[in-house]
Amino acid sequence: MRWLGLLAVVLVLGCPTDPADSGDPTPAGTIGLGATCAAVEDCGGMTPLCSAGFCVECQADQGCGGEICAANGMCGQCASDADCPAGEPFCTSEARCAACRTADDCGAAAPSCSPRGECVEACVDDTSCGGGVCHPVYAACVECVLADDCVGADGPLCSPTGRCERCLSNDDCGVAAPFCVTGECRECVQNTDCPSDGLCGADLECFAPCTSDAGCGGDRPACDVASGACVECVQDASCTTDADKPVCVDQRCEECRADTDCVQDADRPVCVDAKCEQCRVDEDCPATEPTCRDSECRN
Repeated sequence: MRWLGLLAVVLVLGCPTDPADSGDPTPAGTIGLGATCAAVEDCGGMTPLCSAGFCVECQADQGCGGEICAANGMCGQCASDADCPAGEPFCTSEARCAACRTADDCGAAAPSCSPRGECVEACVDDTSCGGGVCHPVYAACVECVLADDCVGADGPLCSPTGRCERCLSNDDCGVAAPFCVTGECRECVQNTDCPSDGLCGADLECFAPCTSDAGCGGDRPACDVASGACVECVQDASCTTDADKPVCVDQRCEECRADTDCVQDADRPVCVDAKCEQCRVDEDCPATEPTCRDSECRN
């Protein structure tokens, strides 16, 4: 019966401590997606760099297209609470800024902290959830609490964040796509998962390596011959589709590589993490707004 399943959920979860973290697609402490490497050639997919024996997405903020390189080697909104704005002040283990960790962080208008770290209206039962279900621990409307709630949904399994997913771990996937990444079964997470003549692409599918730009297209039109991967760019000449991002930085088209690239907007003359900003340090700011905070000059 459904009430027995709900009781089991309550007993397993107990009191919520950090709902914003409960849907982390990889176990706490995982570096990258968990793939190991001896050299960069072993990596690929979403984590093309080899760092300290693990395949990672980034090694510095500059490789994240304006986002932050978190301690787990993946790009995200934040590495700590200090990186998050006032409205979403908490950095989750997914490197995502959230409004709350517990209900104590929410106000009277939206007193419940959802499993995704959002302050929402409290629910008492499923009738107030407009087709969803009321989570018995968080008192918040979610897509599911039990797998039975996912019948007819995109995925048959219910995640800790109350979402119906195709998989929650590799055990839920088949031989053709054996890796569970953010709720989807994927063919590969690194090059060594593919046949000897194949590479793992950013879409986590194996592909034959390119030898020239002619073998690439779409949003990855340039061939990095050294790795055999189709990428956004290998040189500035590849960056022609967006006039605001004319330079190639870590195989991504960005606004700038250095301050000398920031000439289009006189109010944003310095290059910070591949973006043209007002300031890098206080000395870049005028006397009327002498403090540089979050790359903006302020009083």
